[in-house]
Amino acid sequence: MLPEILWKPQPSQCLMLTSSADEILFGGAKGGGKSEALLFGALRYIDRMGYKALIVRRTYPRLKELIGRAMCFKQLSGHYNKQEKTWKFPGGGSISFGHCQNPGDELNYQGHQYHYIGFDQVEEFTEEMFLVISACGRKADDIPVRIRATANPGGIGRIWVRKRWIQEKLPNVKYYTQGVVNGKPVKLSSMFIPSTVFDNKILLEHNPEYVLFLQNLPEKLKRMYLEGDFEAGDESDQLIEYRYIEKARTDPLQIPEVLHEATLGVDVARFGDDKTVFAFMENNVLQKIEEFEKKDIAEVAELLTDRIEAYKIKPENVGVDTVGLGAGVYDICRSRGLILTEIISGMKPLELKGDPFSYRNLRSQMLWRFRECLMKGEIKIGIDDDILKEEAIAVRYEISNERLIAIESKEEVKRRIGRSTNRLDAAVYAWFVREMKSYRKPHLY
Repeated sequence: MLPEILWKPQPSQCLMLTSSADEILFGGAKGGGKSEALLFGALRYIDRMGYKALIVRRTYPRLKELIGRAMCFKQLSGHYNKQEKTWKFPGGGSISFGHCQNPGDELNYQGHQYHYIGFDQVEEFTEEMFLVISACGRKADDIPVRIRATANPGGIGRIWVRKRWIQEKLPNVKYYTQGVVNGKPVKLSSMFIPSTVFDNKILLEHNPEYVLFLQNLPEKLKRMYLEGDFEAGDESDQLIEYRYIEKARTDPLQIPEVLHEATLGVDVARFGDDKTVFAFMENNVLQKIEEFEKKDIAEVAELLTDRIEAYKIKPENVGVDTVGLGAGVYDICRSRGLILTEIISGMKPLELKGDPFSYRNLRSQMLWRFRECLMKGEIKIGIDDDILKEEAIAVRYEISNERLIAIESKEEVKRRIGRSTNRLDAAVYAWFVREMKSYRKPHLY
């Protein structure tokens, strides 16, 4: 009697499974068999002693669905350890499952070593998470190391995912990164293998209604989930769309030695993994961003004083977020005779003539008006900063029937994307400080 076939890959899945590329992004559209290919791809060397594979998702609830699919591995005489979330096979190989929900969780994998690392829905991860976990792909034997990822358009990682695998690259073609290690040339290969629901013949046969569902989605969602179009990844509640930022890109102005009309936005780090950011703007062009790590308030105040004096920026043109540690920086500068402009995100919005909206707080007002001016071309971005872009497209908003705009807090964004929007906020403060200068005594709710 022939053994039961556990799983039979379809053509696009076969291409992913048999490719020798070091790194592959597979999928794009929904229903293309991405997760199954990722899961079964981990089985290739389970008969080899010491073989180790890892499959990760951003959160544990989503990981549980993959773990459930893997229960068929029992037919391969595998034993699943629920506590360790690891399958072990008679030949000596193992497949582990993990997640990386919060910033810093990627560090939990340091010191680990895997031959195969699979990221399911990699667009849900930050680039730092992907890179740190991928660095665990190493070996001391002849089994090849493979990094595999699946994705749909959209998600917090859509910029870096598109840049790494999609932009200016052809599908199903290997691209190489080359270098020299210990005097020897070394190269790594990567490729994007697209897959859509039309590649999944089993789904088409058993559930054609699913295709009809995808075809009837709104146009943008249809491009994303039926066609796998990575250029259509913006969300309906996304405050700043990627195209607004690209449209606003310009060459930086020639920065003069004296910036009498420049504005400077300062976002002071609140937590251990946050970074203090200075954003410089001249003539509504974002000129420069500086980032500082692990600086106390006295050090930040010293850096800020240095920038004000070096560029001869008017102190009143410096907007400082005085919630939390920023208040200490503001007070130190004030003691030195530098009267900066306070910005308190939770205060009441300013009463500005002609504004058709009301706002939950000042943060909502600042970010909404920044978005509107960005759309109109009244704000230009003179730097190419991927982190700023990722932060900008991450922020979400709501508009009530009373035309009240509520934009999520920094803390809410951080819980969702894994980091604070420090660069975006500093840029917004640099732009909005002129509106704030006449509001020196804010009143909190």
